[in-house]
Amino acid sequence: AQVMGAVPQLDWLHPWLFSRYWTGFTGLLTKPIDGGAFVKNLVLQGGYVLVAGALAWSRLATKDIFD
Repeated sequence: AQVMGAVPQLDWLHPWLFSRYWTGFTGLLTKPIDGGAFVKNLVLQGGYVLVAGALAWSRLATKDIFD
């Protein structure tokens, strides 16, 4: 993800990379607290969890393990 973030031809992809806001938690350690980047990172990571979870659930639902 960091290599993809360094390639200028992929500028359209940069906001969606999981490493984009990975240091956003540091805003919580400052005075006054700046949670803007942290919230952006939280939303981005939540999106990754939802998409990956939906894909995993759809794959698991097609298996015959529930019978």
